[in-house]
Formats: sequence, C-alpha cells, structure tokens
Amino acid sequence: MTPDLRHARVFVSVLGSDEEKKATFEGLTSLAGHLRARLAKSLQLRVAPELQFKEDDTVARAARIE
Repeated sequence: MTPDLRHARVFVSVLGSDEEKKATFEGLTSLAGHLRARLAKSLQLRVAPELQFKEDDTVARAARIE
C-alpha cells in the first residue's frame, strides 16, 4: 500500500505452466474493478486502492534452493 492508500500491490503465487500463470493474471486483472469495489465496501474507505497484481516467486525460489 502506498501511504495515501490509493495504490496496492498484490503479490500472487501461481503454480503451473507459463500459460496457466498468464491466464491467472489476466483473470485477476479483469476482476480488479470488482475486487476494488468489494474492498471499498468492506473497508469503508472513501477511495478504494487501485490493485496491481505481481508474481510472487518465493515458492519457486524455495523449490530451487532445495
């Protein structure tokens, strides 16, 4: 979250092939407006944060280390 609560970066771990990861992020991006509205209602904020989805590769790095 940025200090003014207008932008939020959401890190997502996706297991699967590159095509599946791409499809997952496309789906999340298309749902961002709906998720933003739900978030605004549940948090009762005047301005809901703009959601930006990023890949979290922690699981892949951990597997590579093992």
